[in-house]
Amino acid sequence: MPEQETPRASTAPLGSHRSAERLSERTGLRVKPSDIDDLAAAGALVPVGQYKGNPIFRLNDLDGVDKDQIAEIVERRQNWRAVSKSASGALELLGWNKEDFQRLTAERGITAGPGGRYAVADLEKLAADPALVAELAADRLLTLDEAAAHLGVRRLDLDYCLAAGWLSPHAHRRAAAGRNKGATVSVPLYRTADVDALLDVYGVDWAEVRAARPGVPSPLAEWTRLPAARAAAIRGFCAELAAWYRIEVRATWRAETDIWDVEWTRDGAGEPTVEQVEQAVDGHSVRAYWPDMELRA
Repeated sequence: MPEQETPRASTAPLGSHRSAERLSERTGLRVKPSDIDDLAAAGALVPVGQYKGNPIFRLNDLDGVDKDQIAEIVERRQNWRAVSKSASGALELLGWNKEDFQRLTAERGITAGPGGRYAVADLEKLAADPALVAELAADRLLTLDEAAAHLGVRRLDLDYCLAAGWLSPHAHRRAAAGRNKGATVSVPLYRTADVDALLDVYGVDWAEVRAARPGVPSPLAEWTRLPAARAAAIRGFCAELAAWYRIEVRATWRAETDIWDVEWTRDGAGEPTVEQVEQAVDGHSVRAYWPDMELRA
């Protein structure tokens, strides 16, 4: 019976994952694909080609890399991992959303290190900055239900605040609508600072509002009737002014002074001027609320 030939081990070049497995077997170290990339960057390995865009390495070259050099690369990675966080880990540590994290790290010059990881020391500096923490807390966006929970009141109570013009959305986001696949609704979001500003509304007894039990009319129902009419009148005037001059007009209520700031841009002819807006107010039903308005060109 003829002697069977023993199958020969494959000598085809290996990618980073298989290369890491081979070095792990040879050295007893926990070599990762990123370590292969670092060895190549250090000149200890030279790719002999590519497969699907990734470098590949010869077996002889892998077997010839000095174990001490491999150990140094592995130790460096492990040490960095011990003092760093992945992007998702950084968000969890800080309690921030992705957009705030990307914006603030860019502003502070904080960049990701090897493996896309961030130094814990840099993250802890961000978390320990009281001004930054306060800014993020003030800018945190809440749904109306979250805003009600934040103030310790019922959702119904905030509906009256909206009607009075004391609170308005800062942004909107799309959310799935029920079980209809692909259907979405626009969800208004409110700045935490704007929600907190409601506590400064003159004359509102928030202890009484919080004490109102389910099913009991909100103490704000009667109190906000006049402000609600005023808000509707002022916003209606601004909409008419914007349509007439084809400009942007904004009406913003200041809780601390109970004054509505009316601001606008001017067209190419520099209109409307403050005098023109004053004349428009004088000839409009919003004139009844003139003492509660301040024009800001």
